[in-house]
Amino acid sequence: MTASLRAVISGMVSIHETKKNPADDTPAFEPGGYLAMLMQLQSPLVEGAES
Repeated sequence: MTASLRAVISGMVSIHETKKNPADDTPAFEPGGYLAMLMQLQSPLVEGAES
């Protein structure tokens, strides 16, 4: 599986895989799943804000 991610609020985005669901090879967005790291943020993250 190939994954990509873009974010206009950060200068760099990285996805790290830590586990796959063996039944269907889908990402698991839970502890032990995939982690998206947003680095070089342009501004602080605000809950509920839209870009």
